[in-house]
Amino acid sequence: MSSSSSSIIPTHTQIFSSPRDLLGSSATLCRITKLSALLPNPHDPGRKEILSELEAIWNDARENLATAQERIGKGFAALTSAIYKLYKPEIEASGGKEELVVRLRRFSEDANSVILPPAVNSSEGKMGPTHLVRYSRGEGTGVEKCIVKWTDRHEIVCNRIYEAIWRGFTSTPLNFNVYVPEGGHVDFDREFFENPKWERFKLEQDMATELKSNFFEMAKTIDPRRLPTDNQLLIGERVKGENLLDFIVTQYVSPDFDEVKKKKLFERLGRLFYMDIRLGYVDRAKTIDYDTDSGNYELMPTSANLGNVLFRWKDTSLPPILFAIDNGIDPALISSPEQRAKYLSFLRFLFKQHPDGLDLEEMLASNIILSLEGAFADIADRSKINDQIKVFEKDLQKIAKAEIVKGLRRMKEVFRLTIYPAWQNDQALKKYLRNYAPEYLQTLDAFINLEDHLIRDEKLKEIHK
Repeated sequence: MSSSSSSIIPTHTQIFSSPRDLLGSSATLCRITKLSALLPNPHDPGRKEILSELEAIWNDARENLATAQERIGKGFAALTSAIYKLYKPEIEASGGKEELVVRLRRFSEDANSVILPPAVNSSEGKMGPTHLVRYSRGEGTGVEKCIVKWTDRHEIVCNRIYEAIWRGFTSTPLNFNVYVPEGGHVDFDREFFENPKWERFKLEQDMATELKSNFFEMAKTIDPRRLPTDNQLLIGERVKGENLLDFIVTQYVSPDFDEVKKKKLFERLGRLFYMDIRLGYVDRAKTIDYDTDSGNYELMPTSANLGNVLFRWKDTSLPPILFAIDNGIDPALISSPEQRAKYLSFLRFLFKQHPDGLDLEEMLASNIILSLEGAFADIADRSKINDQIKVFEKDLQKIAKAEIVKGLRRMKEVFRLTIYPAWQNDQALKKYLRNYAPEYLQTLDAFINLEDHLIRDEKLKEIHK
């Protein structure tokens, strides 16, 4: 049983399209992760030797099906009992010769999948464990790659909101070279799987239990000290890119990364930061904070989060592409109508009154630059990368402000002319939120329809000139 939100669909990526797809891949991933953990590390020549012997055992068994179990037992007796124990339940499972052939072929492919560890820990996960997955089942089979992240419902919903808005509520992304990685997720509480096309499938209880067990065992194998406690699993597109600090050290200082490309980078950051401000995401640019003493929001630049934007510079003749990751509206703005009202009042005041006579976008850009400078000041030991950081800091003062202003202004225009009217007509995201997360619908509606007040304020300002 599935339901589709056809007006907001990803452009190209297929992570897993159906529960059956996901279940099969989760079993494979669980098994090869365990196999990888039983092998010497990738730098040890012994790893390849064991994998060659393992493949020889499977091939020998396939060619001699009548005595397959006996041959496998003898082969593993000379290899390792730990690996035999991993495969024994499936080797001894009931079924005819054809099923045994399929299983043996699958096991043979495992050897190709663990030349390098198929899944590794990522330090980026703020909630539960996050794993970077990449493996191939053999020549001509392509590469399976994704991010598996144990998280909470808040991140899942916020990521869907960002996906939809960056597409202008259509199937075509806004052409700004700022993207939100696509993905699907499993909700183990409500027992459903939602694929990257926003198609939702109800899971039978047995399937949900098996899925959760496979991914839990994978996490336990990778790091038994950090086990999942959440009941939401994000399976996302694994994009190739670097966080801002790594990008500065490895790419920004390249002779090919000229001033034109640098300006585009800052402009695209401006676009992203404007969207964050309008959607109540204060953790990326970190220019807005809630002052508990006054009980109000203020412009208060601290230290920008350098980890939740990825930069990919594949074509050196073009500027880099940005990927917005770990997107999330401030939870307090969802749970507290009072705090949400204060944030909206702050934004309205910010757009209406410009302290010190500064242009709104120039004022925001100045605060964004202060926040970025704060992030680099917080790096504990920057001695080895100090020269690269100084190049970036110099550009923050020299060229960043004008370009960030351009990005802010462009996105301000797009918000008014594209996103605001599209939201009035959109039904897919509204239906999605109404059925799955109604409290987010109320918040998002208030944030986008703030444009009503801003338009009225501008008209009144013109009248009183």
